[in-house]
Amino acid sequence: MSKIYIFGIGGTGSRVIKSLTMLLASGVQMDSDAIVPIIIDPDVAAADLTRTVDLIHTYNNIRGKLTFTTDTQCDFFRTEIRELLPGFRMNLENTQNLRFKEYIQLSTMDRANQAFAKILFSDDNLNSDMEVGFKGNPNIGSVVLNRFTQSVQFLDFASDFQGGDKIFIISSIFGGTGASGFPVLLKNLRTLLQKDSQFPNGKEIQDCVIGAISVLPYFGVKPKDESAIDQATFISKTKAALTYYNQNMSTIDFLYYLADDIKNKYENNEGGENQKNDAHLMELAAALAIVDFDKSIKERSPQTIYREFGVKSNSENLTLPDLCDMTYDTIAKPLTQFTLFCKFINEQLSDSIRQKLPWTVRFNEKKWFADRYVKSYINRFVAEYVTWLTEMQNNKRGFAPFELGENRNAVFSLVKGCETKKVLFRVDSNYALFDGYLNKKEKKFKEGLSLEQRFMELFYTVTEELINDKIRL
Repeated sequence: MSKIYIFGIGGTGSRVIKSLTMLLASGVQMDSDAIVPIIIDPDVAAADLTRTVDLIHTYNNIRGKLTFTTDTQCDFFRTEIRELLPGFRMNLENTQNLRFKEYIQLSTMDRANQAFAKILFSDDNLNSDMEVGFKGNPNIGSVVLNRFTQSVQFLDFASDFQGGDKIFIISSIFGGTGASGFPVLLKNLRTLLQKDSQFPNGKEIQDCVIGAISVLPYFGVKPKDESAIDQATFISKTKAALTYYNQNMSTIDFLYYLADDIKNKYENNEGGENQKNDAHLMELAAALAIVDFDKSIKERSPQTIYREFGVKSNSENLTLPDLCDMTYDTIAKPLTQFTLFCKFINEQLSDSIRQKLPWTVRFNEKKWFADRYVKSYINRFVAEYVTWLTEMQNNKRGFAPFELGENRNAVFSLVKGCETKKVLFRVDSNYALFDGYLNKKEKKFKEGLSLEQRFMELFYTVTEELINDKIRL
């Protein structure tokens, strides 16, 4: 089974993995059989991290009741997301309740080394509390992160790795954790055998295909006197990091860059439970870079290949037709299908159950709609998906592909910029038409399917037919 290990560094890493999870739920396909997220973030309480972990757990609770074979039509939740490490996190040792000067044991150094350390690090650096990350200080992050290959979790990763697997690294370039973590991680992956010739699967890891995305500034933060994070330094840090990358990152096979000049300003939170940024188009684009890498790269490249993300329109609020053809072809149909599914769950399912429509009978007999699978897993994921779309829609630059508000008189006009079609010889419309398709399709399914499998197969095939019949994608 082929795998792609996705190292998500810092808050940006978690948010990109979240967007990738939404894409996989909608049916966007990977070339690898499974993805293995590994989040590297010293800020264990960061809301961006916990939201992503909770979302993947919900994804896996849904997927765990489904079976995918060559005969399975459903692509919703098809890709496996493996939890190799507990909570998908690679722990950074000795970063909790420590200041940086304590981490490097400054007080135990001789006078010469203390003086040298004070040349390299400012007093603010030395007194920095690392519990919520490196607060825009890659010089601190590079010291701490250079030791993560010594962790038990890294050994678990190495032991699990097999020939033919791939690695992708997500990081931002304008902060602390991501900017320092990417080059340090790449260096360690490419030099494992130099460190320890007996390292598990060291040669396979050292020689594997590695891609990465470095996210340039795409949001700002509001000024805050007591905060160590200063938006004014984002560009200078980016320029410095790009210079370093240009000179020292030749061992990467594929490198993607993302940036935007239309930026929203978030509240200035250094970390913890308050670090909860709204979903952003750039994170979706970064997730699509992972999909592109997984499908495009089969073997190592003799030189680094660079790619950027582009759109057809410079609008402040993009829709599906504004995307370039490759992006449109990848996500337009899956996202539309899954959004139709989510809108039905939110707006119509309770009415269909109450009416005891033919397609609901089998599920009603088992009282399945009241089961935890629907109430705790499907409904929760649907709510998170709609919130994700809403946050992207309201952000800057906005991505607003769908009409998310309830409009029962125009259910199939949900895709902005796309016309609807008439279904010949049908007098019903909107949710009545949706239910009619469900009634017709449910009768054709073979016996023996679990109710979970039957439900997902039913909605996947019906939303696919409805898009073909009603929406000009």
